[in-house]
Amino acid sequence: MKIKEIQERNYRATVKRGQISKKTNNYDFFNKIHEEVKELYDAYIHTGNIDKMELADIILVCMSLAEHNKIDIDKALQAKVIINENRKD
Repeated sequence: MKIKEIQERNYRATVKRGQISKKTNNYDFFNKIHEEVKELYDAYIHTGNIDKMELADIILVCMSLAEHNKIDIDKALQAKVIINENRKD
């Protein structure tokens, strides 16, 4: 799957589960990202390892935030990589 397909499919699945609706706002996404980061942190504290599924949850919530705001995250990521490659710091 390409990034755009992952973004769209995950968003549809999350809507279908009732986790996202027309009433969902950006603050809801920020709260969910915070929750998922805490879960990754807690897993790391307890195991000393990065839980790949918790890390994936963070990425997927960010992708859903992008989809909800009509942002093509694939294009945004590509543009940001180019910026990072040209940074001097």
